[in-house]
Amino acid sequence: MRGKVWGGTAARAYLRALEELSGCRIALVATGADRDDTIILDDPFA
Repeated sequence: MRGKVWGGTAARAYLRALEELSGCRIALVATGADRDDTIILDDPFA
């Protein structure tokens, strides 16, 4: 996922469910080993 877009409704719903169940905010999602394979949902360093 090099476009940094975390698109589909199912993906959004899944991540939101994980946030609710864990009680933690998801800021980054790694989809591979390279730095380019990281999706930034909410920049924790901004």
